[in-house]
Amino acid sequence: KGNCMRYIRHKTRNSKKNENEIAFTIQPEAQTIIERYISENGKLVFGKYESYEKVYSLVFRHIGKVTDLAGINRKVSYYSARKTFAQHGYDIGIEI
Repeated sequence: KGNCMRYIRHKTRNSKKNENEIAFTIQPEAQTIIERYISENGKLVFGKYESYEKVYSLVFRHIGKVTDLAGINRKVSYYSARKTFAQHGYDIGIEI
């Protein structure tokens, strides 16, 4: 609804009621991307990368290139990259 997204995490869907729902504000920059790639059924489709597994594979294959370009001299995993991105967003005041 509007600029807020809610979803139930797959891993915790059977936990206590309302403890598995995640809600966050969609920032204008993200809204632009969503509007570009959202399909009629509400799913985001990025060309041939139509599933989570395919997107994950793409990111996993190229994360080393990104860290090299950024001058990061240590191994970075998908999990740490995602967690760091979220932490930086929180630190600069992006609403959750």
